[in-house]
Amino acid sequence: MLRTMRITNETGQRVDLAAVASAAARSLDDLTLGRTQDLGAVESLVTILSSDLESASSMDLSTASAVQHALAGGSHENHAVPIGDFFDQAKALTGRLNAVVETKDIEEARELMDLCITLSRSAMALSSSTYDRMPKPYRY
Repeated sequence: MLRTMRITNETGQRVDLAAVASAAARSLDDLTLGRTQDLGAVESLVTILSSDLESASSMDLSTASAVQHALAGGSHENHAVPIGDFFDQAKALTGRLNAVVETKDIEEARELMDLCITLSRSAMALSSSTYDRMPKPYRY
């Protein structure tokens, strides 16, 4: 069954990958501008990516597609890679995000901010619109 890039946080609310990636990009931007050192959104993104891309048998296909598009730089060309290479790239990405949380490296934060923006855009493009849902014929 295809999951929809939506997870439940500690409070039981639904959170989607696009929103978390966008929040992570904002946190990294704040870090590069010297506004704040709080990278909780980046940690949340790492948690989502780690859980959704744990193994080939349990991965969230929508998240995998969004991450692959972001790793390809957001280009619309065909960037098919073997599944093993994809998991290596995804683990490297989560490792880089964890390293920024620990070290607060400004240059790495700038690079990862761009990647988080691309990830957010990719996830939003893959999510379904409210207009795509079936209409309820007897609802006014």
